[in-house]
Order: sequence, then structure tokens, then C-alpha cells
Amino acid sequence: MCACGVYAGIEYHQIPFLLRQIRHAKIMTHRIGHYLIVSCFRIDVMMRLLPVLLLLAIPAYASSCIEISVCAAYSSKDIPLIFRGEAVEVTTEPLPPPPAGLALLRRATDNVRFLVREVLKGKLPSQEITIQVPTGAYQVGHEYLVYVGANGPTNALFANSCVHQQDLSKADGGASDLQLLRDLSSADSKGVIFGRLYLRGSTTGGDAAPVEDAEVMVSIQGPVSREAQAERGSGEQVYLLAGVPPGDYVVAAKAAPGVAVIPVDKAGGPISVAANSCREVDWFLRVDSHIRGRVTDAAGRPVARANVGLFARGKDEAGLARGRVASFAYMVTDVDGRYEFAGVNPGDYSVVLHPSPAKEEDPYPPVFYPAQTLPSDATVLHLKGAETLEGIDLVRPAPLRVATVHLAVKRADGTPIENAMVIVTDPASAVQTAATGRTDSNGLLEVQLFAEREYTITASTPDPTGQVQESPQCAGPVEFVAEDEMDLAPLVPDKTFHACRSAARPGLLGHN
Repeated sequence: MCACGVYAGIEYHQIPFLLRQIRHAKIMTHRIGHYLIVSCFRIDVMMRLLPVLLLLAIPAYASSCIEISVCAAYSSKDIPLIFRGEAVEVTTEPLPPPPAGLALLRRATDNVRFLVREVLKGKLPSQEITIQVPTGAYQVGHEYLVYVGANGPTNALFANSCVHQQDLSKADGGASDLQLLRDLSSADSKGVIFGRLYLRGSTTGGDAAPVEDAEVMVSIQGPVSREAQAERGSGEQVYLLAGVPPGDYVVAAKAAPGVAVIPVDKAGGPISVAANSCREVDWFLRVDSHIRGRVTDAAGRPVARANVGLFARGKDEAGLARGRVASFAYMVTDVDGRYEFAGVNPGDYSVVLHPSPAKEEDPYPPVFYPAQTLPSDATVLHLKGAETLEGIDLVRPAPLRVATVHLAVKRADGTPIENAMVIVTDPASAVQTAATGRTDSNGLLEVQLFAEREYTITASTPDPTGQVQESPQCAGPVEFVAEDEMDLAPLVPDKTFHACRSAARPGLLGHN
């Protein structure tokens, strides 16, 4: 359900009023002079973006939409009216001329007259109402679930840019939202507990998780005890428990064997339900699979807070030979050095300790299970379904030595290139970028790397003005084994970016 978005309408002298509203409201449904203000952002984000939005000033109703729950819409003071009604007349109202320099993407708005069939929040003096809406959002003869905002200074009614998604004339047009709003607006002073069980979004990748048809029962324990079976939706399962007396409840979900139910809110705990309100509790549905192991040092002592990565195999083994890993999940070991990846889709995977290039505060090379230095040499773990792979243990090696490497970027005539972008990658790490920087006025740069590791370096000409870069654009790739106080041969751009990226590279550390 989409119940907030982008609005247009009040005059520019009302901007201070609007700013006060933004600071104090979680949902903003006011309008500035027929030009863009985006609502429903986190307030701190909104305040940072507001100057940019005012400068862009995209007219009228933009097409973007920020979704909030039915509960949030029903409880919001900025949405005083919600009704089910049929659009009986639509008239287009052109926008007034924009201020100088702001004639971007001009769009008209519509005035829609509705025959109200059912009021779900608020009051109406008559069975008909006219509101301002995005142009083309409504069709005569269609029935809609309409969320209405009011312009603070004038009390003019308007609907946001997402309301047309609640077209009840369509099979998927919001019937479940309508039923939920009916339950909320009933006079029995009870509440509603509802939520979703999301089917998408695995830990890393692998094959599609076979959980779409899993039967899930949701139960509540509190002043009353009830349960409901979740129903299949689009990319999710949904449930609703209506007529719940006010009080504190524990909400639980249980699926068939082989399917894990993982809370979206990791904090969990009881929830409080007030009269004529609702609470949303959501979960993820995953295959009940696990990959577990332990990280120790060379003496067998557990290593806490070590980074462990899990990546998919079989899709780009040629790229993997160069260290390119596409699909990735991360975990940090606990105080006993243990880690666990749960809810992983069936497929082939490998595990790596220290997946990112070494840093001064974490100076360790990657170790690919069981004890390999290259991702292509890592053992492939076959996860067939709802199973657990235990004992995927790793040993942290000795720390690396810091090495300072000096380099220069010059043109073919020997003149230095100032502000050239230099990128150093560690091809044997699962996440490759090891260092970046820009050259000084003499075309020089000093980077901190690690001794006896192989790196690849490229340098590109600067583009400080937004104009076409000087040509050639790129130098490299050059591969080298780092040593402390090492001076690299000057990098001289001699090719395009594309040629730089696609150039053939030698094997890694003797792996040709």
C-alpha cells in the first residue's frame, strides 16, 4: 500500500510553515507552489535534501512514491480522510505559469469528483467530494481506496501521487487494505495485528528458495490467544488477526519443516496493541539451512570479531580466477570465534576469512576455506536444501607488514599529471579495491599497502571541470609485488578507459 508521495500547492511565503512541519512530523503532506516536495523521508534526510529539491523544483506531481503501512496511514494526522469511492467526473486544471527558470517537466493536475461509498476514516458532510489529484491517475467509473491530505493553510483536499495504485476495480487493487481499514474503523475499540512474510532476498544467491508454497501459521499470546494461516500474495505471504483486545502480545510464526521464519525486526519482543489501532509484525521466509564454522589463530585460540564472507560459485568461475566475486554475504565471529550463515538458498558456495583487502587496523590476508590464498582455489560447498554444513573452520594467518609504495603519473612528454586518479586493487581478495588516491601537483602519490602481496594499479587523467578529459585517458593495468619504500616506474596514460579495463593481465603470484 502506498499512502504518501509528492505534492504540489501552497505559496512560497508558506515555506517557513512547511519547514516547521518537516521538523515535527514523520509524514509530510503539505505543498509548495505547485513544485516538488518529497514526503515520508526520514526527517534528518529530508532536511539535508530540501535545498536540492527546491532548486530542482520539478513541477506538480512527480511519479516517485514512498510506501508506508496501512497502520501508519490510518494513524497519521496528515491523512485526515480515507474513503472508498467511485470517480464520477474528472476535469483537468492547468498549472499556472512557473517562476522564471523553473519550467521543468510541467504537468497539469486533475480535479476528481467522487461518489463516496464508504468512509473509513474521518467525516464527510455529503456523499460527494472533489479533490485534486495527479493528472491521469483516475478513471471515471472505477472505484478507488483514496487517502486524502489537507493543505494546512487552506484546508484544500488533495490526494498524493500513489493513490491510483489503490484501484479497487482491479483484482490486485487493494482489497486486503480495504478489509484492514474496515477492521480499524469498527466501533468495537479493538485492534488489529497484521504483517507480511517476505519470500525474496536470500543470503547470497544460489537457486530460488523453495519456500513459496510453505504453510505458515501465525499465533498471538496475550489477553487472547489466536492463530491464522498466512495467505499467498505477490512475492510474499500475508496474515491478519482482527478484533484483538488491547494489551501486550507475543507474536510468533511457525512454518513447515525445512523452512526458517526470520524476524525482520531482530529486536523482537512483545508488542502493545491499543484500541482502534494496529501493529505490523513481519518475517522473512528462508530455507532452513546453515553454514557454520569457527575462526582461531595459529595457537588454536578463538578469534572474535573476525570478518567472514560467503560467496556463490559456478556463475563466473573465469572471473573468480581473477578475484571477482559478485554475490556476497558477511558475518562477524562471536567471542568464541564462531560464525553462522543461516537461511542460505540451495547452491554452491565458498567461505573466506578476511574477504576485504588488508588494512592497517586489520592487517591480515584473505584465507579461502580450507587454507587457500586464491578464491578460485577455495573448496566448493554444496548446499542441497534444508541442511547444515558444520566444521567450516578457518585459521587466521600472521599479520602482514606495511609497505609504502611511491608512484608517479606522467604524460608521454614527461610532464606530471596533477590530480590523476589512482586505483590499487588486490586481485586475490574477494573485495578488491585496496587503495585509492590522487596525485599532487608534481604527479606523485604515496600509498600504504602490504609487503609481499601482489597488486594491480591503474591511473586515469583528471576531469576537474566536467569537460572532455585529455587523451589518452588511462595507464595500466600494472601488476607488482609490494615492498616497503618501493618506487614504481612512472604510469603513463596510453589507452582509453575501456582498453585499460579489458587489457590482458598476467596470472596471480605464479598462477599463469
